[in-house]
Amino acid sequence: MKLRSLSIIKLPGLDKRLHISQWADNMNFVIGPNASGKTSLIRALGFLLNPPSKSDPTGLILEAEFEVDGKHWSATRAGPQCVWKLGQEVGLRPNLPATDILDCHLIR
Repeated sequence: MKLRSLSIIKLPGLDKRLHISQWADNMNFVIGPNASGKTSLIRALGFLLNPPSKSDPTGLILEAEFEVDGKHWSATRAGPQCVWKLGQEVGLRPNLPATDILDCHLIR
């Protein structure tokens, strides 16, 4: 799975919209001063990739585009609703690592 773009429109703890569309195919490092959005970026990805939970913030608005096995996927999360699309067709979430091991893919 390759992240192609991420838009954080509304996320508690982040005062402004954040959009990133330039990602390397292999490894990405996010660096910056305190309070620049590094942790918010990781939180947003977690809210998109993990199934919604009752403890999630209610006002989330997130959008992302991914490449999975050469196919274009998009995910939109608005509150507890997360909609995945394969191309233009609404579909099930792609085959992702199990929720309990997603954190293994992050270096903190």
